Amino acid sequence: MSIPSKDTIWGYLKYKGKSYGVLSAPITDELRERINRCNQEKELLPYTSAPWRYKKEWSLEDGKLYLTKLYSEEFHKEVFGTIEKVFADWVDRMEILIEDRRICKTYQHQGEYLHEIRYIELNFDKGVLIDSYEKSELYTRIDLVNYIERNDRITTLRIDITELLAYLWDDRRPPNDLLWLRIEETIELMISKKEKGGSSVSREKLIDIFKFGDSAVVAHLRGNDIEQMIDSLIDTVTDEVIQIKGYALHIMTGIENSEKVFEQVLNKVHHKIAKDRGIEVMMVKSIEENIRNGELILRAIIGI
Repeated sequence: MSIPSKDTIWGYLKYKGKSYGVLSAPITDELRERINRCNQEKELLPYTSAPWRYKKEWSLEDGKLYLTKLYSEEFHKEVFGTIEKVFADWVDRMEILIEDRRICKTYQHQGEYLHEIRYIELNFDKGVLIDSYEKSELYTRIDLVNYIERNDRITTLRIDITELLAYLWDDRRPPNDLLWLRIEETIELMISKKEKGGSSVSREKLIDIFKFGDSAVVAHLRGNDIEQMIDSLIDTVTDEVIQIKGYALHIMTGIENSEKVFEQVLNKVHHKIAKDRGIEVMMVKSIEENIRNGELILRAIIGI
């Protein structure tokens, strides 16, 4: 079978206490008609032939698969109407992503890398889970487009601190808010390695940081061109950072001499924003870094 990359996520599934990206089960005409039959009070928003515009949330309850939420990225709202959940008896198989990692360069084409994708295959009999298997595949992919790293990404999320703390404390989130799908993905990425014995930020430390203000920015950066990422991050958040008391950056880079890279992050993000906006960097709360894997968690409190 052909497994899509981690950039192709059709939705999210709560499975054994964790949230996984779903690599299969896109929206279909059959699913839309089924939901409309259940939902007499309100039809779904106009259907698009592009299934990636709909994001779904699934849950497994007593071995049964339910579709619990449906979002339209195009219209930025929930489109599930008043239905609480729908028993997904049309699903016979689902793949959920564990990890998609780049292993090394190949020597066939410029910019081509060998990747390994690990995923769990869930098999159902009319929506009832019958077995599951962990699988992995190797594949190659061109990660450079016009000499720019294709996988470089910057995600910045500005959120109210009370909502963020509610999520960090007990996984509560505002209803009907599409943005929280991305907030969850970024936060869970930041804390996942800590919970597995790695060096990333813990949930408790994030709570401690974000207690100090009423707004926050969470940012996730990844790639090799650190200058481009930092400049883009500054351009993204500078207009809003005046009112922000806390922020967290999760930085992953494949650059050698990562210590120097992290020093650039401190200088360029902290002091450029402070200088441009006339604020003072009160303190760096703490820094945790894993030089071997090229990762940095930077947490700071900014004072006006």
